[in-house]
Amino acid sequence: MIYLPPLKSLKDLLLWPFRLVFNLPIQEQALLGLILTIPLLVLTLFSGSKQPADRTVDITETVSLKIGALDNRKDSLRLYAGTPLRLLARQGKLVWVETEDGRYRGFVEAKNFTGDARKTLEGLPNRRWNSRYYISKQKFEALMDTPGLTREALERNWIHAEYLQPDGRGMSGEFGFHVVDSVGTQFRPVIQFARDGSVTDYLLEFWRSKRAIRLGSAIDLFSPLISIAEFRSFSPFDHGVTNLIWTYLIGYLPLFLFVLLLWARTPLIWMPNVVANLCITALITIGPFTWCMLLRVQGIAWWPLVPVTVLCSLVGCFLFWNSYSGLRCPRCKHLIGHEYQGTLLGNTYTEVKRNQKAVSRKNLKHRTSSWEHKRVEVAQGRYEVRGVLTHFYEDEVTYEIFETRSLLQRLTRKYACPKCGHGRDKQDVKVLESKTKPVGRHTTVERYTRKQIEGIPFKP
Repeated sequence: MIYLPPLKSLKDLLLWPFRLVFNLPIQEQALLGLILTIPLLVLTLFSGSKQPADRTVDITETVSLKIGALDNRKDSLRLYAGTPLRLLARQGKLVWVETEDGRYRGFVEAKNFTGDARKTLEGLPNRRWNSRYYISKQKFEALMDTPGLTREALERNWIHAEYLQPDGRGMSGEFGFHVVDSVGTQFRPVIQFARDGSVTDYLLEFWRSKRAIRLGSAIDLFSPLISIAEFRSFSPFDHGVTNLIWTYLIGYLPLFLFVLLLWARTPLIWMPNVVANLCITALITIGPFTWCMLLRVQGIAWWPLVPVTVLCSLVGCFLFWNSYSGLRCPRCKHLIGHEYQGTLLGNTYTEVKRNQKAVSRKNLKHRTSSWEHKRVEVAQGRYEVRGVLTHFYEDEVTYEIFETRSLLQRLTRKYACPKCGHGRDKQDVKVLESKTKPVGRHTTVERYTRKQIEGIPFKP
């Protein structure tokens, strides 16, 4: 039966979804997490991907074709009215095109297409403006050394050349690869081709640095998750809700799967409870932080990402260790805590405690030392040489003694597994009656000192 939290105030209304989720059994929380993340993961990885169009049109006015994006390759080509262009895709307010002979490829503004030429833009596939494929430098270099590698094979199996232009007797193209080296620096390659399309050479141009994030060759393992296909029909960043789920929940996917394996019991029945609890704690922290680093590699700003990830991990660990310390039955390993069965009443006994409280204080003697110059802290972290005077006090103090007599009863709370009956006890004490009364007084002499620092008000 699902527990529905009461709604008695605006605060209850705001916290209601969180209380509802946290009151669910841990396996149902994990199942809810999978329901939210698995469809999103499948759509992101396997949503339909089109190919560039092949539609030719004669432009009706002079346009500028951008044929390079890197700092040392920024260039444009002036195309005059009547020049035929092959239309490949739409990219926001831009159109991805190449010349009819295939020697130049780049972008022109969609507003430059007027009249009948504008009608040809209808139905073009939409290319994502931030298309990229993440690959480690080691893997990219091995790819470039592949015998017989051609531009056609690169564009068919990996990613298209975003820009093309002639280079000597061949061509060169800027590809959407993001090549990541061992220290986190990202490069974009410029690949050179011979006339027959075979790869002859390549250059790695600096793109950006994420030196605090060093994943090395592990980037290839996670590349399908953070790479953005050119013609992917769905992206989690397209909508606010899917963006939040993708950013903050995908990192917990291994945790959800592990909890459901524990719930299934048989796959992990051999695992001790201590190890299972440590694995869950590790997954609560390692999973989200790894995903956080991957999103930082992707270029997401740190300020909406890192603080929320840290907070969620700390809260997750706190809730887990407080709510699920008895996660599985030690005997049958069912993912269900020991349920409360009842309380056994034990023997009663009396406990007596005494304490005292000062009721009067009378100064008997007060003397001071001579002024001494010492290095003292006058403010937090700031020290100065000041005059210091020491006061010596001798007081007569009267204390009143109180006695607290309590009648206590020992309790044994019984818990048992509903599956196999394995039990555990929790010892407690209940206060049945307590009385406090004064039982006497005594007087003593106390000696103490106080420091007076020059320039600072003195309070004796």
